[in-house]
Amino acid sequence: MMAVGAIGLGRMAEINRQMERIVFIQGAQSELIVKMRDIVRERVAILQALLLSKDAFERDALLVSLDRTAGEFVQARDEYRKIVASPPDQALLREMLLRVSGYEKKVLVFSDEVREGRFGQAEVILSSQILPSLNGLLEKFRLMLDNRNSALQDAIQEAHQTYRMAVESMVLLGLLGVIFGGVTAVYVVRKTARAERDLFQQRDRAEVTLYSIADAVVTTDIHGRVEHMNPIAESLCGWTLAQARNHDLRSVFRVIDELTRQALNHPAYGMALDSHAVGISSHTLLLSRDGRELAIEDSVAPIHDGNGMAVGLVLVFRDVTESRSQARQLLWQASHDPLTGLTNRREFEVRLKHLLESARDGDAVHALLYMDLDQFKLVNDTCGHTAGDELLRELTVLLQVSLQATPATLARLGGDEFGILLECSPLDEAYSVAAGLLETVQGFRFVWDDKSFFIGASIGMVAVDKHSRDI
Repeated sequence: MMAVGAIGLGRMAEINRQMERIVFIQGAQSELIVKMRDIVRERVAILQALLLSKDAFERDALLVSLDRTAGEFVQARDEYRKIVASPPDQALLREMLLRVSGYEKKVLVFSDEVREGRFGQAEVILSSQILPSLNGLLEKFRLMLDNRNSALQDAIQEAHQTYRMAVESMVLLGLLGVIFGGVTAVYVVRKTARAERDLFQQRDRAEVTLYSIADAVVTTDIHGRVEHMNPIAESLCGWTLAQARNHDLRSVFRVIDELTRQALNHPAYGMALDSHAVGISSHTLLLSRDGRELAIEDSVAPIHDGNGMAVGLVLVFRDVTESRSQARQLLWQASHDPLTGLTNRREFEVRLKHLLESARDGDAVHALLYMDLDQFKLVNDTCGHTAGDELLRELTVLLQVSLQATPATLARLGGDEFGILLECSPLDEAYSVAAGLLETVQGFRFVWDDKSFFIGASIGMVAVDKHSRDI
């Protein structure tokens, strides 16, 4: 009986050592993944600052920071390589490094454009290549973190089950000890209590690891009732753990589609889950209990016991409100004139190309109007460029009002040049629109200081039909 008791106690000690290894390795891997992800985000912020900076010395400092963060990423990557062991983790690491390689090539092209002073081309590279590539890279980091969280939960669950089996065995031995010897029973009970205390300490360390992760983490039981929330999840959802525990996840984690404003039937609300993590829509909005609306990226994965049975789920999400807003702002800047807010020449040509393609594929007829102001240079020469800019802003408002009843694209193509696209508009209708625009411009009187100007305009017009060749 003493030999069997010694084996049981040895098994408990092995469980404790195993939990220590799991907590240390999982915590180190999660920290390195978060560090690599944060470095990538910091590098995008540096790229955005490079576009906005007007000072050459500041740009040089930002370029130095760009090189520094690249070295920090390489260091974190090499540390992660040393401790990653499982084939799924190695596969995710290879996929992440492949995306990083493509992403960094685009960053090098961007930095070369900035060094050469070609900021317009750099902005196009950032909005059309780097930001889409960044989204894919962040998705890989999310999958790596989800894999770590799920593995940690599974390991904790398996350790708990193994511990319960060991305790049951030790209880049986304790009963036998009562029969065959009180001394042995006391010894076993004390050892069991110590092993239980050590196991709870390891469990607490595991929970501290989960709580220290920069993302929000919520776990539920098999019925969808909240069991745990880390502080980040409490802050984003507006619930404390004490308030949320045993509540249905639907009432704590309320999400809608950012585009349609419709409630989402989230997989975490009780839908069947397989053994893999599930990523959710990239347009998810979290409705916090305190009234805030937060753009989030989220994923959900099942928690399994030692027998592979699902016993709950883990939900991981993060606040991306600021980065999503910055991405929308960059996309807007890439397609709009910063002075007037109108569509810019690049976006205008894209839309004109679409009209050309639609005209070739059918019998649709569109119209292109090209307008040039007659007295703009006189205003600039007489009153300066500030007055010229104000003239363009005021005239833009009048042109938009003149076109508000007409489906049209109004764009600023150059200094004092405007373009108008009229979709599905024959030339006689386009002529009426052009005449109205001329009347609007001719009736406009621009006043600056003590000077007054009447602005004229000329408009060219051409049909966009199946005979049109190219832009």
